[in-house]
Amino acid sequence: MAKKQTIRKGRLPKEVSERKRREGKRMYINGYTVYEIADITELHVDTIKNWAKLDEWEDAKKMHAISIGEMKAEVLNTFHALKNGEKPKVSADAIRKLVVAFQDLNDKRKNAAYAVENFDLLTDALIAKAMEATTKKDKNLRLEGVKYVVSVMQEVANNLYQEALNND
Repeated sequence: MAKKQTIRKGRLPKEVSERKRREGKRMYINGYTVYEIADITELHVDTIKNWAKLDEWEDAKKMHAISIGEMKAEVLNTFHALKNGEKPKVSADAIRKLVVAFQDLNDKRKNAAYAVENFDLLTDALIAKAMEATTKKDKNLRLEGVKYVVSVMQEVANNLYQEALNND
């Protein structure tokens, strides 16, 4: 009996691999498991695990745990607590550092950061909806739509950041 031969798909082109790696990292930061990422990107789970280890996705997830919107909310909550004579959850020094960091961003950088944050929210919502599909065909169709939208959003975000950097 002849041994069944495994067909190997081979390596992805570098630009495709790098894009999927970035998308995978973003999804991981936003709470997707390596198995979900492998399913969405149509890559082997070992590839995703390898990227997660090499690129230290867990550390990145911890660093991205707070968004600009959350920073703003924390500053406002602290101000509200102080105004009401309550002890804030965050020290005054920590708040001062957050405010200074936020003020150091020019308006275009702030807009770019908000846009990327919102792009990520939209992407996650689209992926979640795609994963709810009842048939594999519908799921793949939805994911193809998500991939197109993400590529357009990435281009817009890159342009916003480039414009922000050129204004410094």
